[in-house]
Amino acid sequence: MKTRLKIYITLASILCWVNFSCTEDAIVKETSSLRSSSLLSAEVVTIKLEQAGTLAEKIGDKKNTVENLVLSGPFNAVDLICMRSMPYLKVLDMRDVSIQSGGGTYSVSLNWWGQNLSLSDNIVGPCMFFELRKLESVILPKSITDIDSRAFGEVSNLQSIEIPQTVKFIANDAFYNCLKMVEVLLPKNLESIGSGVFSGCVSLEKMTIPNSVKEIGSDIFRDCTNLKSVTIPAGFVPMDSKHMSNVFITIEQPKLIRNIRV
Repeated sequence: MKTRLKIYITLASILCWVNFSCTEDAIVKETSSLRSSSLLSAEVVTIKLEQAGTLAEKIGDKKNTVENLVLSGPFNAVDLICMRSMPYLKVLDMRDVSIQSGGGTYSVSLNWWGQNLSLSDNIVGPCMFFELRKLESVILPKSITDIDSRAFGEVSNLQSIEIPQTVKFIANDAFYNCLKMVEVLLPKNLESIGSGVFSGCVSLEKMTIPNSVKEIGSDIFRDCTNLKSVTIPAGFVPMDSKHMSNVFITIEQPKLIRNIRV
């Protein structure tokens, strides 16, 4: 009788645990679904700039509430200052934006020191999105050629980034500490990847380096603790410890597959 009672209690405990586990998973999925639904249902604010430097005038009071923004037209440092001051911005579509020099400088606090930076034509500027922690999704302008240093540094909630095929250079630390980014599709014409570009991207799982890449800087995958595989071009010198640290991955290359721990 005691044995049977123990079995009943054990079965009941298992069923209770399974039920709780399923319920917990359901709650997590439902919460995630509700969050995505809420984001998709947020009002999309569409702004067409006829002249650079007019974003603040065009968006008005919506600057303080906008979550989903579609921009087009000429865009300079004055517009960037306005965009960086949007406290709830989560989704940003800039595909039809033309980044231009001019508009003075924008200031970013970096390592406790303020830095005055400027934009150049068709380049995602240095620290352009730095520490915009609410941002989750960005579509970059289709005319850009470069992504400058720390452009998306510390954008900890960034999950989706669309980089146009026109980009040839990604500078140092461009995406460092983007904690929620799982995968990035690099453009097929990319030629150079700077040092530390994806360092600290702890959710990054895999990466394919395009055949066009000629240069890769050091520590690009430093502390990418969830990275499982990297595919590199045929003929490219295989990656080693100078490219990453605290990582165990599979390097895949035509005629070469090897594991590496660094």
